[in-house]
Amino acid sequence: MVLHMETSTSFSEPPEFLPGTSCPLAGAGAGAGSGGIVVGGSEGGRATVPFFDQALQAGFPSPAADHRAVGLDLTSLLIRHPAATFMLRISGDSMTGAGILDGDLAIVDRSLEAKPGHVVVAVLEGEFVLKRLRLRGGRLFLDAENPKFHSCIVPTESGFEIWGVVVATIRRHVGEERGCG
Repeated sequence: MVLHMETSTSFSEPPEFLPGTSCPLAGAGAGAGSGGIVVGGSEGGRATVPFFDQALQAGFPSPAADHRAVGLDLTSLLIRHPAATFMLRISGDSMTGAGILDGDLAIVDRSLEAKPGHVVVAVLEGEFVLKRLRLRGGRLFLDAENPKFHSCIVPTESGFEIWGVVVATIRRHVGEERGCG
């Protein structure tokens, strides 16, 4: 799974736009205060959507269940460090075993320390990659979560940098729209 970056992108700071698009990233640029996830056509920034705090049954629901909704702010739920967070669209199927599919959005937090077991976004030989960081035999590896793909030993020389830890993914199930708004 490779996320191609534009050659003008600096490795030391996250991009202001999703690479290859004009879509602004949450927390990037001058509009950082108004960025993030906007739900329900809210004009003033964030919107709170109803949240039914009960387990959903795959069969018939209990008629006795209490169906009171409470508010849930998706931005607060998904983005803990707005100034250090950006989103990328996933391309490829190397992480399907981790439930990360082609077309998903990855929410990436640069403020978190990457540890073995985390799914990370890294720059490897000038390209963005999204893989699971593993430690084996004292060496770091970037592992795909699909047996059709091979692991990569993290190079000790330059040309490698971890950009952040994937903290969540978002997947649309209806109406796949590729735009920003």
